[in-house]
Amino acid sequence: MPSRFYFHLVRGQERVIDRAGIKVRREELMSPAALDKVKERWPGTADLDDWEGWSVEIVDAQGDIVRTIAL
Repeated sequence: MPSRFYFHLVRGQERVIDRAGIKVRREELMSPAALDKVKERWPGTADLDDWEGWSVEIVDAQGDIVRTIAL
């Protein structure tokens, strides 16, 4: 069953908080398809050169980090 996850952009102390999130199955976040979900939530991240040094913290509804993906 899909749950809501949030995709926060992070670089050092800089943070862009995802307040809306998207509903997705947890197992999708653990697969290579997770990067597609990042691009769905943050379309501008498709050009990875512009996001060098940034990462995405995928967070569940309780605020726990489920996965971190370097851009």
